[in-house]
Parts: sequence; C-alpha cells; structure tokens
Amino acid sequence: YDNTLLGAITTRIKIMSGMDISEKRKPQDGRITINVDGREYDIRVSNLPTVYGEKCVMRIASKEGFNIDKSKLGLTPADLKVFDDILKNPHGIILVTGPTGSGKTTTLHAQIGEVVKNADYEKIVVTIEDPVEIYNPNYCQVQIHETEDNATNFSSQKALQVILRQDPEIILYNEIRNKTDAETVIQAGATGHQVFTTLHANDCITAISRLLDLGVSKVSLLNQVNLISSQRLIGILCPHCQREYKLSESDKILLSKEEYNRLSTIDLKQVGTVEQRNNCPHCNHTGYINRIAIVEYVLFNDDLKDILYHTSSMKEIKEVLKKNKFISMWEKGLDYVVAGKTSLIELYNQIGNKDAINNLINNL
Repeated sequence: YDNTLLGAITTRIKIMSGMDISEKRKPQDGRITINVDGREYDIRVSNLPTVYGEKCVMRIASKEGFNIDKSKLGLTPADLKVFDDILKNPHGIILVTGPTGSGKTTTLHAQIGEVVKNADYEKIVVTIEDPVEIYNPNYCQVQIHETEDNATNFSSQKALQVILRQDPEIILYNEIRNKTDAETVIQAGATGHQVFTTLHANDCITAISRLLDLGVSKVSLLNQVNLISSQRLIGILCPHCQREYKLSESDKILLSKEEYNRLSTIDLKQVGTVEQRNNCPHCNHTGYINRIAIVEYVLFNDDLKDILYHTSSMKEIKEVLKKNKFISMWEKGLDYVVAGKTSLIELYNQIGNKDAINNLINNL
C-alpha cells in the first residue's frame, strides 16, 4: 500500500494529542478529546518508534461510559452484596485484575464512587495515574511523569510519599507493575487507607501467585488485601441477527462432560452468519450489541488465610476456593450462554479454554 502520507498523518496525530513532534526516537503517550453528534469521546494515543517509522495506536472511549453506576457493571445480585460489604471496610486493598481493555479502571471508579456516595462525610480521594483516564473534579488526581532526570522525575512512589502525609481516606494507585509498586501499595494499605489498584493477571488465582512472586509477604497479603477480583468484557448477542447453534466435536473436547450435557439440552444462540451480520444495522454488522462484565472474586476469609499461610500451592488454594463456593469467570460465562445473552465462541475468545487454564494451574 501507499505509505507516502504516513509521516504527515503521524505528525498530525501527535499534534492533536499534545506530543512532541520533534521526538521520533522515544515512545510517547497523549490524548485527544472530540465531540461527535453531541457526545464527548476520549482518545488515548500511544506512539511507538519502529524501524519502518512511527506506529500509532488509538483507543476510543465515550466519556459517558466512564461515569457508570456500580449496578450497571454486570454484577449479579450476590456479587453486588459481596462488593457492598467489602466497600464498607475503611481500610485495606481492593485489587482488580484483567488484561488491557477489560474495564478495570471503570470498575475501580465505580467502586470509589459508591464509597463516596454512601459516606457520612466528605471523603478525600487521591488518584495516582499514568495517564489520568477518567477526570473527576471531586478527586485530587495526580499525573505521573517519570524521567531519567532525578530533578524532574515524579514517580508513583514519590507521589504516594507526599499523599500519605496529606491523610486521604481513599487512594487509587493506577497499576502494580513491579516489586516497587507492590511494596508501595502494601505500605499504603498498612497505614489505614482504603486503596484501590489494578494488576495484569489472567485470573484471581494467578494474581495471588503474581503478588507472591513480586515479593509481597504472605503476612502482608493476608492482612492488607480485602478482595481480589478479575474480569472480562464479553459481547451481548444482537437479537436481530443471532441464529441457532449446534455443539460441535471441538466443543465436546473443550467442555467438561457435565458442561457438554448441560449445553446440549439448551437451544443455544450464536452470532449470525457473515451474510446476516453484514445486513444487520442494529449491531453495526458485528453480531453483538454492547458488552457486559464477567467478574470472579476472591474474598480473604479465615479458611483462605489459613491455607495461604501454610502453602503457596495454587492447586491447594484452588481447592479451598471451591469449598468456599468460588465461581470462576468461565462458570459465570456459561450461565450467560445458557441464558442466551452471549455465545460460546465469544466465551472461548474472551476467557479461553477453561481446561487448559486448569491444567496449567494443576502443574504449578
């Protein structure tokens, strides 16, 4: 294809997103705010130098979607009750895990908004973010600026040192990326603050393992962390172009015997054929309308604390979770498939092969 305009287009994007157009050797981040048909959109821009030129990636989100109520996150009534009870705890750490684009930041802001709304007095909320994704005039939001120059370097750790002296009730720490971040978050939780943060992990069980690998002691993990949740966003089937779906031989291999028998008795719905989707304006020819969050969570109750204190075996931890009625994202996703809200293919794509994940955990 013709790439003669690539440089000009990249430069224009960098100007719009507030980047330095003269800097072409280092990656940069920026943002663009646009208004389309009366709706405001936020565009996150990431620029990466490559041997073939600069690569730009833009993530588009409606600002209306950021200010979402906790009840609209897709949580079941039982999940909402658990989260409500946890959010009443005035100190400790709430950790949300998941891949990029799984809605972690939106979930955290919804949870913080719930705490602030139900408080008897005005809560002081301070966020440490890189970059600030959701602007809220009622919060004190800190933009991190990390450089190699000590004079201008403003890291997450430096920001937290200052913030702790100002005695906020709620702290949002954008993401745990390394051992230093993990230590910083544990320190904030130990000082009596309510800390909300994120971590990249496939699910709750691997999040526990990752925190231990990052050097978090078992004692700190058990005493400071109140809840770990993991989530994915799955597409909701378009009611106008969905079609009947019959289980295949590959489904029989991927599903357990119980799951296969359960689904075989249901009239499953599936995303429409290519011809159907192309002729469906309701879902913009995709087969799905909107998305919903599937959430699993681990509560650090006495049984889990006891087993964690004596072992780091993921297999034993998983067995304890099952005894405590832990419901995985996969199991919740199957309920959505049975209810006709989403498709089995979408569940495979977003959550993966459950059996493969289980085999991986069992072999740790």
